[in-house]
Amino acid sequence: MAKVEQTLVGSYQRHGTLLKGRHIDLLIANRAAAKQSQNKTSQFMLAISKPMGLRTYLSSIYETRTPGFYEIEHGGHRYVVELGQTQAHIHPKKSS
Repeated sequence: MAKVEQTLVGSYQRHGTLLKGRHIDLLIANRAAAKQSQNKTSQFMLAISKPMGLRTYLSSIYETRTPGFYEIEHGGHRYVVELGQTQAHIHPKKSS
């Protein structure tokens, strides 16, 4: 699998909690209630390698103030995840 940082940015087709991308697929998963805490969000993202389908933890998913927009952090970089009904887009978060 190519480095996630190199393939993460881009557009994805959304099928429920599965985001199908050109290089990798991403899965939005719910953290078990027993494993949730103040420091851990209720949802997280897994990267699914192609073609083997191996799942690797990517990041917790952080809500933002804007509906449909979330943030993830991976490899020391923050990304914005825009989730639509049928598509998703991931791009680097701009520094403020």
